[in-house]
Amino acid sequence: MAPRLLILWGMKAVTTLLTLGMALTICACSQQNFVRDDLAAQDSGVSGRLVHTAKEGLSIKPTTPASGTVYVQTADRTQLAAASTTDADGRFTVALQPGRYYIYTEGEDYGQFGRRVTVQPRNFSQLELYLPPGR
Repeated sequence: MAPRLLILWGMKAVTTLLTLGMALTICACSQQNFVRDDLAAQDSGVSGRLVHTAKEGLSIKPTTPASGTVYVQTADRTQLAAASTTDADGRFTVALQPGRYYIYTEGEDYGQFGRRVTVQPRNFSQLELYLPPGR
């Protein structure tokens, strides 16, 4: 059986099962991260923000930062590669080897919401994940 990791984030407890080959990294920025050892890097990865949105007429506009957990899967979406909790401003950073990944967040009221990202060597890809309006 894989070891269990319990992360306390504010008043919310998040339980994550770590499979063998995953390491826990704790950032100085109060984020809780884990990345599979074979995909971990120091000089490349993805960073960004999780953001609430609101509908204004026919447009959808970003509003306020959202807190939560951002997950990273391999490009074929068959394996969890990493996860990171956001800070108070909705920011997250995950150091990953160059390659293609699927990054997402999920919730009971909106399901899984994310996008594909390509990580280049010696570069942190920047992105914002917008939650559906009203979430």
